[in-house]
Amino acid sequence: MSTYPVLIDLGWWAIDRDGLIATFATGGVGPVPSYFLTLSDGSQTVLFDFFDALPVINDRNTATVCSTNEAWVHPVERGLHCYDWEDVHRPASRHSNVYELQGRPPRHLTIDQVPADLRQMLEPLRMRTISFAGEPTVDVTQHLPCTRPGS
Repeated sequence: MSTYPVLIDLGWWAIDRDGLIATFATGGVGPVPSYFLTLSDGSQTVLFDFFDALPVINDRNTATVCSTNEAWVHPVERGLHCYDWEDVHRPASRHSNVYELQGRPPRHLTIDQVPADLRQMLEPLRMRTISFAGEPTVDVTQHLPCTRPGS
């Protein structure tokens, strides 16, 4: 995949300066790191399957889930920080133009816990000046070259 997947709520991952991992959902319109779009569909599927199959390391009652959407519980239970492009649900006059926190795990999955071949795929998605542990919003365009719908 090399072009923006129009109207598909694409999930992708990034690493912060501390090695923490977050999952992001575009809502079909949020910016996506251009590098992620260069990964083959097969590589993206391997990443999805890996993160989806991780064991639970957090109890859902101790994890911070800021959203009423139950879909965010699964990744938080597995140690992933979660961000969503909420602007898709708002009128343009209320757009924040950032990914917004949906969930924060008490115990984190770190990049050094990921198999070497997947670490290699994820390393270009490292945001070197941000820590997901303390960020309620992420402007991914300030950290990585991105692609937006129509670009």
